[in-house]
Amino acid sequence: LFKRDFGVSPLQFINKKKVERSQLLLITDNMAVKEIAYTLGFNDHSYFIRLFKKTTGTTPQEYRQRML
Repeated sequence: LFKRDFGVSPLQFINKKKVERSQLLLITDNMAVKEIAYTLGFNDHSYFIRLFKKTTGTTPQEYRQRML
């Protein structure tokens, strides 16, 4: 039902929201990328970086530099 209503699986939806939250943290906070990943519930910061890049087309660090 969730996928039918939202067009994505629950995990994809949650990960998209986490990436959106991380984008805000990257430009408003000086936390390291690793800290942001752990704060958002990712056990593996490398996975977070891959997911961020897949979702946004850029790495978290590149995103931060571009937005500041």
